[in-house]
Amino acid sequence: MISQLGEKLATMLVFSDVIASDDIELYSYGFFLILSKCLYLIVAVVLGIIFHVLWESITFYVLFSTLREYTGGIHAETEAKCIVSSILMLFVSISGISYMSKMSHRLEAFILLIVGCVAIFLLAPKDSLNRQLSANEKRHYQCLSRYLTIVYVTLSILTACICDKIFYTVTMVIYMVGVLLVADVIFSKIKRQTGID
Repeated sequence: MISQLGEKLATMLVFSDVIASDDIELYSYGFFLILSKCLYLIVAVVLGIIFHVLWESITFYVLFSTLREYTGGIHAETEAKCIVSSILMLFVSISGISYMSKMSHRLEAFILLIVGCVAIFLLAPKDSLNRQLSANEKRHYQCLSRYLTIVYVTLSILTACICDKIFYTVTMVIYMVGVLLVADVIFSKIKRQTGID
């Protein structure tokens, strides 16, 4: 998997005396982040080519990744599940952008935009097992996620009359981030009720 490749790259740097052995975990994680982002960007490009929305798929990936950094949301329990669910999310999102663009579903897109905004404003940010936020961090991330959402929505509405594809792309970003936040709330409640950790 990607984490193993990151570890191998970091180990190679240790053996080459480029980094100290104490820093291997930090570099492994850094390589993991870079490699996973590259993988998902490649998937977004391939899906964009398949669905004839190449620039929209790249825009989606960049905007989505940026906003998700501040909002949080559901995370897969294993690396394999993370890869599969991320690729599935990209497929659904990019095919959705393509479908809405071809069929001109403005009303439906506005509804998705509103649903996503409500979810972000009510639920973001969400902690993860790997990243527990302090009260100050929560306030900071909440402000950032709301600010970015407002910027994205403004961009979406301003471009709605000029370029539908940008409108649909930004709408899908907001909606999918909202879906991941709601999914996190639902699965957290299920885990608490069933006593699963």
